[in-house]
Amino acid sequence: MDVRPLCSPAAFYDVETPCLLLDLDRVIGNLRRLRGAFAALRPRVFYAVKANGDPRLLAALHAAGCGFDVASLDEIRCLQALGVPAADLVFSATVKLPGHIREAHARGIDYFAFDNQTEVAKLAHLAPGAKVVLRLDVPHRGSRWPLGGKFGAPESEAIDLLRLAAARGLRPYGVTFHVGSQCLRRETWHDAIRVCGRVWHAARDAGLALQLVNLGGGLPARYTEDVPGVAEFGAQILQWATATFGPGAEYAIEPGRFLVADAGTLVTTVIGTAERQGKPWCFVDQSIYAGLLEVIGGWTYPMATCKDHLPKRRVTLAGPSCDSTDILAADAELPDLDVGDQILLHTAGAYTTSYREYNGLRFPEVVVVEAPLARARVA
Repeated sequence: MDVRPLCSPAAFYDVETPCLLLDLDRVIGNLRRLRGAFAALRPRVFYAVKANGDPRLLAALHAAGCGFDVASLDEIRCLQALGVPAADLVFSATVKLPGHIREAHARGIDYFAFDNQTEVAKLAHLAPGAKVVLRLDVPHRGSRWPLGGKFGAPESEAIDLLRLAAARGLRPYGVTFHVGSQCLRRETWHDAIRVCGRVWHAARDAGLALQLVNLGGGLPARYTEDVPGVAEFGAQILQWATATFGPGAEYAIEPGRFLVADAGTLVTTVIGTAERQGKPWCFVDQSIYAGLLEVIGGWTYPMATCKDHLPKRRVTLAGPSCDSTDILAADAELPDLDVGDQILLHTAGAYTTSYREYNGLRFPEVVVVEAPLARARVA
């Protein structure tokens, strides 16, 4: 009988798992490549904190001269505690908690996105005189994680919303859009720029001289398939933007995934193996509910093990929770692994650990209350 050791020595790192290894030098290198690709537009770069809000990452980006795209008060408080000035923060959420608007404005933030009449009323009351940028609904073709429907004003409503903002004492400053996360189709930026261009020129005709074009996020990172490089995106977006908005426009860009995804490697350890209906299963200590929620949307991660020199077969890779949907990959190609072996999930720096407190929004507190009506029914 072949008796193998309970725990195999096949490990990459002497770390307690699961954990995320984050290479800050890689992040800064990505920022440098982004700036180089868009150099002719000279955009302000605002990192989307929702992708990964680790304070050490934020401090490194701040030291590199990066600004930040925020969506909640907790993100703002964290960044200002790190010494980030209000001028380097943009409140890009289009529907904001009223209390967050009030305190953000009190903290000096003067740049807010909006896309509806209710938000205009809130901003006029809670952040009087603020600069506002109108988020427009644009095509999302080619995006792995589309963002249409929930966000963005229709082009047909844009001028009325900009006029309303001006009438309520706000300062219409520009337009913004998002083509969707992990957008692989460069022409989708062209489609979005065309929408913004029509609004831009119609606003000028209406006496509203906009200044800023915010190109949003969506630049892709490489997972298990090749993607166009940032230089290719930059060259074409530069061409389309300058032809549409002319030489005097200001530009901003809000990358998230592109800057941090390939700088992160998630390390997880095998905790068990089994056969289920003739198919091998491998259980690890990383759950989709503890950082891999994008798997639910069809996301896949490049994987590596210390036994990749051995033959591989299709394996169901499962997390440790007591839920049948906790499946990291239904058909992962892996060698036979033992308890104690490590698996590396590459390109895991974005939208993993951030789900602990996504967008800086916390889980609800539990308040235990007495229910006299329920007691009366039991009696």
